[in-house]
Amino acid sequence: MSVKQFEEFIASYFLSWAAKGVQPGFRYQFQSPNLDNSAKLYKAFVAPTFVSGFIDARGASLAYITCGDTKLIPVLHNDSDNKDGGYTENFISFLRDEVAGQQGEFKSAALLIIHNSLLDTIVNSAEDLTNYMSAFDPNEIKTALLDLVDRSGTLESTEISRILLDYQFDLITEDQGSMFGFETLYTAIADGKIEFHELGLLPDPPIQTMTGSRASEQIRKRLNSNRELYDQIVDVLEHYPDQLIGNLPDLSSSFIERHFSPEAPDAWKDITYDEFRKEQDKNRDQNLEVKGESSATGELIVRTHGSSKSAQKARHLLLVVDMDRQDFDISLEFIGGKVKQNELKVVDKCQVSPMTLDGIQLTGGSVNTSLVITGSMRIEPRYFRVELNREKTSEKYRFHCLVVQKGLFNTEAIKNHFLINVTKNFVKLQTQETTLEISATGGNKSSVMFDVGQSFSVVDQDIVDFTELSNEVDRINFDVVSGEAKLTFDVEGAAATDVLVLPLLLDLTKKAHLFSDELYGIYNRTKERVYINNQEVKGSSRGTQLLNYEAMFVYEELVFCGEGDVDSISYKDFELDAPALSAAYSDLYKYYRDNKTLPSLCGWGPKYQHLVGAVVKEYRLYLDAIPQNQYLDDNHRCIVQVGMANLDDKEYILPIHPLVLSYYLYLAQCAVKDPSESFLKLPGVTLERLNPQGLLPFIFDADNDFSYVKAEEDNCFWLHCVPNKETNYGYVTKLVKDKISEFSTAFSSLFEKHRNSESRTTLIVNSVNNYDNHELFMGVVAHVVKHRTKTFNIHINLYDDQLMKTELDRFSEMASYDRIKQHYRLNKGAAKDHADTIVDMLRTRVTYSKFTHAEVKEQAYAHLTFFRNNQKVKVINVNPAEKLSGVCCHGLINGEASANEQGNYITGFGLNGVEYKDLPHVEIAKLVGRLIRPARESTVEYRDNSAIALAVDDRFKELLERSYDSSIWTSIIDPKVTLDFFDNSENMLLIHYSDQYTSSASYDAITVTRQTDLYHRVLAAEDGGLIGEFNAFNGEWLLQMVTASANIRKERKGILAAYKLVSCLLAESDITWVPMSAAEMIRVSGNIGLNMSESELSRHVQGYSSGAISDDVLFVGVKDENLYLLPLEVKTGVSYNAAKAVKQAQELSRYLVNDVLSGDALERKIYRSLFIRQLLMQVDKYLLYSVYPKDYFKPLLDTKEWWLQGDYEVSAIADYPRGFVVANLESVACLETSAVKVDGILKIEVPYSFIPASISTSLQDLMANKSSTAVAPLADKYFLTNAEPEPFEQVEPADVTELIDDVEPEATVKPVVEVPPVAEIEQVETAHNLDNESLKILVGNDVKHDQPVFWEYNHRDLPNRHLIIFGRSGQGKTYCIQGLLMDMAKNNVNSMVVDYTNGFLPEQLEPEFNAKVNPKTDLVAHRPLGLNPFERQTQSYAGIQLTNKSHDVAGRIASVFNSVYSTIGEQQLPTMIRVIEEGLDLYGDDYSFEKMLSDLAEDGKVGEALANKLSPMVKANIFSTEKSNGGWDQIYTSHDSKTRLIQLASLPRDVWRLASEFILWDLYAYACNKGTKHNPLPVVLDEVQNLDHRLDSPLGKMLTEGRKYGLSLILATQTLSNLKKDEQDRLFQAAHKLFFAPAETEIKKYAEILEITVKNSTRQQWVDVLSSLKKGQCLSVGYHLNESGTLELGVKKVQVSSLADRIISKN
Repeated sequence: MSVKQFEEFIASYFLSWAAKGVQPGFRYQFQSPNLDNSAKLYKAFVAPTFVSGFIDARGASLAYITCGDTKLIPVLHNDSDNKDGGYTENFISFLRDEVAGQQGEFKSAALLIIHNSLLDTIVNSAEDLTNYMSAFDPNEIKTALLDLVDRSGTLESTEISRILLDYQFDLITEDQGSMFGFETLYTAIADGKIEFHELGLLPDPPIQTMTGSRASEQIRKRLNSNRELYDQIVDVLEHYPDQLIGNLPDLSSSFIERHFSPEAPDAWKDITYDEFRKEQDKNRDQNLEVKGESSATGELIVRTHGSSKSAQKARHLLLVVDMDRQDFDISLEFIGGKVKQNELKVVDKCQVSPMTLDGIQLTGGSVNTSLVITGSMRIEPRYFRVELNREKTSEKYRFHCLVVQKGLFNTEAIKNHFLINVTKNFVKLQTQETTLEISATGGNKSSVMFDVGQSFSVVDQDIVDFTELSNEVDRINFDVVSGEAKLTFDVEGAAATDVLVLPLLLDLTKKAHLFSDELYGIYNRTKERVYINNQEVKGSSRGTQLLNYEAMFVYEELVFCGEGDVDSISYKDFELDAPALSAAYSDLYKYYRDNKTLPSLCGWGPKYQHLVGAVVKEYRLYLDAIPQNQYLDDNHRCIVQVGMANLDDKEYILPIHPLVLSYYLYLAQCAVKDPSESFLKLPGVTLERLNPQGLLPFIFDADNDFSYVKAEEDNCFWLHCVPNKETNYGYVTKLVKDKISEFSTAFSSLFEKHRNSESRTTLIVNSVNNYDNHELFMGVVAHVVKHRTKTFNIHINLYDDQLMKTELDRFSEMASYDRIKQHYRLNKGAAKDHADTIVDMLRTRVTYSKFTHAEVKEQAYAHLTFFRNNQKVKVINVNPAEKLSGVCCHGLINGEASANEQGNYITGFGLNGVEYKDLPHVEIAKLVGRLIRPARESTVEYRDNSAIALAVDDRFKELLERSYDSSIWTSIIDPKVTLDFFDNSENMLLIHYSDQYTSSASYDAITVTRQTDLYHRVLAAEDGGLIGEFNAFNGEWLLQMVTASANIRKERKGILAAYKLVSCLLAESDITWVPMSAAEMIRVSGNIGLNMSESELSRHVQGYSSGAISDDVLFVGVKDENLYLLPLEVKTGVSYNAAKAVKQAQELSRYLVNDVLSGDALERKIYRSLFIRQLLMQVDKYLLYSVYPKDYFKPLLDTKEWWLQGDYEVSAIADYPRGFVVANLESVACLETSAVKVDGILKIEVPYSFIPASISTSLQDLMANKSSTAVAPLADKYFLTNAEPEPFEQVEPADVTELIDDVEPEATVKPVVEVPPVAEIEQVETAHNLDNESLKILVGNDVKHDQPVFWEYNHRDLPNRHLIIFGRSGQGKTYCIQGLLMDMAKNNVNSMVVDYTNGFLPEQLEPEFNAKVNPKTDLVAHRPLGLNPFERQTQSYAGIQLTNKSHDVAGRIASVFNSVYSTIGEQQLPTMIRVIEEGLDLYGDDYSFEKMLSDLAEDGKVGEALANKLSPMVKANIFSTEKSNGGWDQIYTSHDSKTRLIQLASLPRDVWRLASEFILWDLYAYACNKGTKHNPLPVVLDEVQNLDHRLDSPLGKMLTEGRKYGLSLILATQTLSNLKKDEQDRLFQAAHKLFFAPAETEIKKYAEILEITVKNSTRQQWVDVLSSLKKGQCLSVGYHLNESGTLELGVKKVQVSSLADRIISKN
């Protein structure tokens, strides 16, 4: 096949564009990345195939191309000597002017300039073809390539080529590249065959089978990983061609020898990505590790060239042997395995007495080995390498050794930069420095290096300076001579690649070394660089600045630094007054200086903990001894100032402050005591909480009244004291963005109008007391960035005490786009590619007005108000021991707490009820809090109540009332009040509160509304219950109820009723119970207003991405020192999967107990504390709405400080269920409440009719009068009274082989009585009116018992007649389907197959199938299908026939197009709907796709673009209004042919997808009109993942509603990975499933389905079973008939019956 060169393709594409886009007199320019590309493109344009003629210009013959009415003249700019067909700048200037003049031969001419320059002559005088939507805009090239892909590729290659195209496009835009970035991709896909190596990728065939909506994301990740591996290999081949083993990442020597031979250097490019990853995974399992390296004969310095696992395997050891020693030793300690002598190899190139294995001694046992290398010294440095070659690559090590005599060379200067090359005997220096100190005695005599290879003497020179030479050559090498010894250096510039984490204590990548005295960072103060393990690490500029401050304190021996004339304080200054404290600081500072380290760079080993402990102890003793009830003297003030500093006009609490030291000492001690080392596994969200700012939330500030204490983002050892006037409200930006999004979603109907009209709806926002409104405006900017294509107008009314300049004013005054983009960071991240558009939108769609409170009596109507409480905060004196506490987990998690005291809201640090005597950090916090004000204000005595707290009264209520009255939602920022502030507010509804934006224990924002009528109406219309109880349980639900679907509302009513009923069962218990929303707690999805990563309790944070778990209700009980958990899973509907529900309840309990709350590990203690904090916030809401009886929560609230420490036990209740399943059943078969205990879970089935009464009666009334509730009939043993604790028992998973063919009594299907419709529609007489319950379809024979296994097709208890078949290609899915259809035909059931996979072509079908079924094929490409997508469909509702209106038909057709063409934009969709609707009104039944295409083409640019896009489908002519094939009646009643094959073979992908969707819509309409559940309408769809699975698609409707119309789907698929969870769930509703051997990528997903289906099984067990399936074997998962004649859910391993056997069988 002949394929165009890329430049030929571009030229051809451009001329197609130019036919309409080029105009006479215009000049166009394209700046190519280089001259070569320019020349190639120019030659393509002037090829004979394109040239129409020539124009003479100053003797030059210029080719031109006819483009419509325009003569396009392409020219190449080239001022170089090699003209290559190019023209000079002057000549092009002449042409530019002639074309502009439009005279003579240049009449109707246009100019195309191809160049590689920045000349104003060219750039500024011609239209840039790379501009947005111009011809060479990468977006347009991408579109052209998409068309090429669709035309040239197979189904599989088309899908992957599209994804590769997106991938390449992102790389081009990220690098700001030109269209030539597509060249490699074009080459790879132009012939329809993808060549991965041409794209810089390893072959990856599996991605060609990955399709669907999620496939793109998964393939992208795979491509990124593939490219990264490919680049790694190329890099190693380039830099280490002779040292591939050990440098190629995680590849074994045998693998390298096979695929990286010199004879076939490119052979590795043919190895697939999966083969490489499989090899790497095999070698990454590591047991053997290096524990340590040491020497008894000198200083051993160890380096690696990076922190990656592979880099850690190549270790570089520089041994500096003590002077006068004649021997040396190096000891290597290994753990995790035994090292054998035959695994060792020594490489030494020295000819004289080389190192050998004889110099190595091995000692140790089976899990530990000591290896000692010994040798004799020589004058010359010794280079050798010890290799440990084990079978696993991850356990292979290389020790590159260099041994030198001390005093010969300045090894100190190279210790952080060296790597040793044993093969060539030189030292490589990885450094950015351009000088090297070579003298060991100091000195500053510098020698300039002028040539590579020079030699320098340590006696004659002090410093080698190679600055000038480094600018001239790529590599620098030189010799350093010391007597008879010589070292050769090779300088390789290398920047630090590892990132510095500050403080080092929180760098969890260092693992257990964090608590070793051997780990610390060395700080070079002069160069401002950090070295850890002799490796330079890169810190942030702010982090480095803080380290500089630390170095100043350490080396100047300071403990306090004041501002202005205030003297600094050294620890020596209090030697007389506090000698023990001074000595402790002296020892600590000496440790820092001796190790050249700093407080933030220390590992917390035993020695360092001892030194820190001494400072903490002496400081606390000193403060304890300060007498109270008197003024502080100067000595006292001096000590109180220790650890504080004023630096650059900012006040800090330093890392050497005893409060900071004591906090992290306690944390380190807890971590070391924890044998599970759980500290090293803490998620990021928890690490961010671990700082001492909450121990001292405010400090007294004489100038600003007080300052907030906030941990520095770049180093939490530093605490910034932020003056009150500078308080950071940065979190408001996210709050504003979130609330705009939530409001516009909750009231989406207000903002939908603009999508179908020219006008846009305006969101009105009131901003009250937000001063300069910087954070609010940034929130609006963030909203516009995120919702760029869907945003609406926003008008902001600003209200404040006085008019002031705001951020909106500043924005409106900025004229420069560049300045705006820089100021608002629009030139970075997601906004970068659309920055100009975003600026335009902010300018045109965001407006504002300004008012003062005095000039207006009421605020303007608004959708949202952001109200900041600007009530002046007063500083009051308090005694911390008497105030409400925010201390959790013994002071590891802290925050200020707020309490209401006679209308004043007091916020501060409190210890009331907290036991803290053995917690030095908490004691120090109490003492420092009391002492700071007396130390800073000489007129204040030191007393127990001299600590400060903040007080605000509730007088701001009056202004807040205005916001309530004018706004739908009011978000109160930094409210400084507790929830009880709203307790007496009339008609007030708490919508949402947040503690997620900051680490404070108080609320960051509270959102309320007084416009409660809407919510009352919603609940009343739905029998939704009491609004207070609804909101108290889950405020997010109430927020979403306005727009939630009917199913969601039903589900939530069911949950509310169920939790109230279970509360009745627990009402008489001596345990205090708190029902909590499990979804809010474990965050199984990100759709409830909080991200899945924002909570430690989140299942996502704990490493779970999927799996069945209850997300409904968790009852948390507290009594004595035990916490009890009772999960409640709720099901509401006609029927439910009881086994799954039980498993979900069990899993919630197991997850919280086993994975989160139980045990003595440090992480579990932290989680237990945070769990109680969340529990108490839920209690606040129940108290606010008076849901429970008065004082119900008193036992918990009286002891809440104890519970917050997390010392409780998690227990089960003896002789009581471990949880509940409540099923609210709509089936008439459920006549009364029943209960049965299943696997420890109490399963309660309740008639649905109880729900209205349950939710409309208050919980207090239900608990007081249980006899009238739905749980009244239950046995007394289920009403909990006195409870005794017992440990949780773990359920061991059963053997999966026993579960196959096992029976679950709980899963038995109960009969469902159907109520006949009010009026029956006249039914078509069919050939298969089934009244025979015994009709069953043979699947095959049970492998275990050799008994037939059936699909119980017509059993009355079968939930539906849908069957889905999973499995990879070639395992027998299509063969099995033919067998099922044969059995249907034998039982007089007709079927229909929509085939777009070519799997059911006549030549592909089995002979037996053809003979017995006589299938008839409709080849759509040959003869259009007799189906009119524009036909108005009719359906019966309550006996009334309703026919679609034009808008309904238009919406349905547009939805199909939108599902197939992802590129249809938001403007195009309304245009399509409008055009179709108008066409239907005009033409009626005669409307067709041809007319639609014509109408679109005449409807402006948007319509024209749509017409171009849809043209291929229309031209395919796949539909006809003539019912030549007899329609659906004929298909499903034919006696001649039992199976109709609608064959879409040979149609392009988009066309067959459209055809399939329209066919299914038409069939669904037919079924709704004429189908019944007694007359099956079987439909076969193979590779079903390629269709539209949305709920409102025809397939979605068939799965959810098709049963009552007789629709019976037989679906087959290789993969589910491209489908969303709700789409997968709909497929899983199929009552019968067959699992053939799956693809590797799907096996875990299928195993998960089976794990849910079969109780007490595990995913891994099913992985093993699925892996064992042979071709023609499957697992039959569904309802099988047992011996008693009832259906039971089970799993059987089946050998599919052959078609020949089916002919013989009689079923």
